[in-house]
Amino acid sequence: MAQTENPGALSINDFCQWAGIGRTLAYRQIQAGRLSTKKVGRRTLITMEAARSWLDALTMDQVQTKPGAARPARTAGQESHP
Repeated sequence: MAQTENPGALSINDFCQWAGIGRTLAYRQIQAGRLSTKKVGRRTLITMEAARSWLDALTMDQVQTKPGAARPARTAGQESHP
């Protein structure tokens, strides 16, 4: 990641490391308009504000857990699906 601990913007690779996703998914999110970027010369940067907004906008349907990982607790009124 960048040399500073609190960077103002991340490269695509740094964003992927920060978010724990691959480059393909990052570019798909950009193309879908869910993740905004800034161009600086030939570099594509993602501001920390945009990165946090993207993360906050994710819904539980978009978050996939690994098999065996703890799932979020159900709230009252949610049905159980086998």
